Amino acid sequence: MTRDSIVRRLANKIARRNLVLVLGMHRSGTSALARVLSLAGCALPKTLFEAVAGDNDLGYWESRPLIEYHEGLFHRIGTTMLAGEPIDAAWFDSRDARRAENDLLAIVRNEWRDGLFAARAPWLVKEPRIARLMPLWRRVLARTGRRVIVVHMVREPTEVAASLLRRPELAAAGFTENDAARAWLEHVVLAERYTRDLPRTFVSIDLLMGDWRTVVARVAATLPRGEIDAERAEHSITTFLRPSLRHHRVAQSEHSIAHEPGIELVRNALFDSVRWGVEPDRVALDTAFPMQRA
Repeated sequence: MTRDSIVRRLANKIARRNLVLVLGMHRSGTSALARVLSLAGCALPKTLFEAVAGDNDLGYWESRPLIEYHEGLFHRIGTTMLAGEPIDAAWFDSRDARRAENDLLAIVRNEWRDGLFAARAPWLVKEPRIARLMPLWRRVLARTGRRVIVVHMVREPTEVAASLLRRPELAAAGFTENDAARAWLEHVVLAERYTRDLPRTFVSIDLLMGDWRTVVARVAATLPRGEIDAERAEHSITTFLRPSLRHHRVAQSEHSIAHEPGIELVRNALFDSVRWGVEPDRVALDTAFPMQRA
């Protein structure tokens, strides 16, 4: 460990600096959550991915360099963001993974302006592709020297599937309902599995749209007092959370994806955690994990 890294770690520890990691499957409301948390006091990256009309009209609130690097990394590995099959565990110990670890750490430090005099606001890191790379990202996060807390964003798998299936590029590539089921299951199970030792909370798009103050309060409870605050941006948050942000409200009975192996088990465990504000049932999730890998 170099002298600079020792000094950085010590300075961050003294300052009690934090990093808020938002995890969730694509189309689950992670963008809306990220914006709310940034309005409440979290620090966004400096190079934001642009809003896309008809997809995320108000923005994604995530780092463009991270997205571009992840896409290139997936191409090198031979996978995609929605592959639905875990990346070979051996790759995470490869030389390529070690290079990726260094590259991602450099991007994070640049995007969030790391250094001894960096702002004390908790960094807000959100990029759905991270879920597929959790073993790698745990090493990256450890090297930031920051205390990591995790916010899991959950949405009904039927609604995620409906949102994905309306994308013409996925339809043209032959993406199916079963593909959506496997992708949802892999993202949420890996995200949960690799964050059990971290301070975390589980929220949903329904809770965010219906009671965003509870969502902010749950995140705030994992941080030092006053680090984020709903009251400081109440008007901005209520203005931002317009009903039009919510698309594809689908009844659980309307989609066969809910009956795929493992989906119902995982879905119920996660939504119970959202409902009661507690840790999910690990026995249920561990039971589903082999199904996800099959």
